[in-house]
Amino acid sequence: MRKYLIFILFALILDCYPESFIDSFTYKVNARVREIKNEITTLNKTLASLPSFLPSPQGIRRGVHTHFQSNQSSEVKIFIDLGAKYNLDFLALVPVSINFQGKRYDSYGYPLRFKIEVSAIDKSGEYREVFNTGANDYTALKAYPLLVKTYNLRTRYICITVFKHWKRDDGKMFSAFSELFAISGKRNVAINAIVSGPFATFEPHWASKYLVDGQTSLGLPVSKSPSRTNGFLAQKNNSLPKWILLDLGEIYNLDDIRLVPSQPIDAPSFLNYGFPLEFEIITSKDLNFSTPKIIYRRQKNFFPFTEGNVLTLKAENIEARYIKIMAYSFITKDPISFALAELQVYAQNKNIALNKKIYVSDSFNHPQYNQIWNKRNLVDGFSSQNKLIEINDWLMQLEKKRIIEGKVNILENELDQDKASFSSAMIIFVCLLGTLSLLLATNSVYQRRKKTKIALEKLRTQIARDLHDDLGSRLGGIRLLSEAMLNDSELSEEVRIDWQSINESSTNAIEAMRDIVWLTDGKDISSLKMSAHLNQISRELLYNLKLNWKQEVISKRITFERRRQIILSFREVIGNIIKHSQATSVSIYIKCDAKYFVFSIEDNGIGFDFKQNKFGRGLNNLKHRANSLDGSCQIVTEPNNGTSILFTVKIG
Repeated sequence: MRKYLIFILFALILDCYPESFIDSFTYKVNARVREIKNEITTLNKTLASLPSFLPSPQGIRRGVHTHFQSNQSSEVKIFIDLGAKYNLDFLALVPVSINFQGKRYDSYGYPLRFKIEVSAIDKSGEYREVFNTGANDYTALKAYPLLVKTYNLRTRYICITVFKHWKRDDGKMFSAFSELFAISGKRNVAINAIVSGPFATFEPHWASKYLVDGQTSLGLPVSKSPSRTNGFLAQKNNSLPKWILLDLGEIYNLDDIRLVPSQPIDAPSFLNYGFPLEFEIITSKDLNFSTPKIIYRRQKNFFPFTEGNVLTLKAENIEARYIKIMAYSFITKDPISFALAELQVYAQNKNIALNKKIYVSDSFNHPQYNQIWNKRNLVDGFSSQNKLIEINDWLMQLEKKRIIEGKVNILENELDQDKASFSSAMIIFVCLLGTLSLLLATNSVYQRRKKTKIALEKLRTQIARDLHDDLGSRLGGIRLLSEAMLNDSELSEEVRIDWQSINESSTNAIEAMRDIVWLTDGKDISSLKMSAHLNQISRELLYNLKLNWKQEVISKRITFERRRQIILSFREVIGNIIKHSQATSVSIYIKCDAKYFVFSIEDNGIGFDFKQNKFGRGLNNLKHRANSLDGSCQIVTEPNNGTSILFTVKIG
């Protein structure tokens, strides 16, 4: 008998919670499943410590795109000239992330088979192979870049040879890349390199220069540490030019200058807020700029830098102590907004701009925002969203994340297969054994509950009918009698007041009885029926006032006690409006979701002063009812400015 009961319980659990039960049971008895799940848990903990990877669709400048090929196996060569020889640590080849014809592609145009070679001698000279997909098709994981280690290899020329192109759904065959990073130390030395190949040029979307412009769908090189500042914001006026001056403290041989666009923490969807359209960057050894060198000059008609990436500019050993950004025109006008999140200057693989002195033409000044918008924030090591990290570390961590996610995917597939093969026999056995027991037990419980429910329904219906027929008719008679007596013109004022009190009491009793009958009559009272009943009460009692009714209600069963307290509280508020508010308009909003039932009632009456409140007991009753049901009651009022009451009850 004990075994029989155990099997019944086992079958019931399986029937009610099949997936969780099978997982738990399989984990306990299958060592391999246990090993895989533990390994997945460990890998997921490692993933949580790595930079977030939420690539957005590629921006307007998407990268390079070869011509459409007549054959998927057509060989295509792409050459990149870095302009000088560098000791490369690794290369990173980023896929194009794009929405095309209503479909999202995280690796649009990424070739299936290709190799990468490098050379320090000559474009047409001998190359050394550093990566080859081999005979198997390469499949990019999401929008992760492919990282290829070159181990400090001396390099000037890079050659990408495609052997098998990507094929689009419409049959078009081509290859496309978003960006090539060539990392030497903490620098991307591929910026503004010379790129050549059989490319299709469709400005401003596809062009050879976009392979090395630093713009990708990957976003900024940041960690998970959040920023508490936005960066620097100039005074919002039309005074031009606006400028930023950085004093490095001494003369350095510069490598790179990097501008990090702002993305305000209070407006995170606003990329490149305040980034200038036309500007130049000038360096000098002295403060008077007697020997200036222009690092960068951006013309107004140049395509805007709009995708939230770092703008990296090569300085290539220019000697300088002072760096000045002169901005002449902006996207945002009337008034002009000039903003940057961070200014970085690299020399000898180090950001030497950190915490150095900053001078500006003018600065946004508002007591509420002086901490998040401040010139000091330009050299604090943070973007507007997170802490900036070195580009080489960032790419290595993304590569680590790519490898781990690939392992997790393989393990999860293996886990699913092991669980399926192990549990199939157990499921069949338990289902066969438990089906009969479950049917017998379920039928017995069902019959017993059905009989009890029918009996309760009959009793509840009878009580409701008796209340309505007997007590209702008696109260109605009292109200009719009192109304007849009140029409007697010969009544003394004292007697008239007594009959008026009887009339009001009988009317209130009829309304209360109607609520009781409504609560007890019927099978289940849902939130939808509750809302309809409250609407009926409002329209009956507020017939001479302008009523604005709004509701957002899902069907949710509400217990008797909660229904009772909601109706009593609702009537209390409506009664106070009729008696005391002198309102001409009332707005009622009813909301019900999975957890709460809420009514909000607002009138345009005379309101009252809480300190001199004459209705303390009624208001305290409202709050007591709400608190007893794990809810709340909020009352907002002031003399001659109406009253607003928000009543919330927990139902889920």
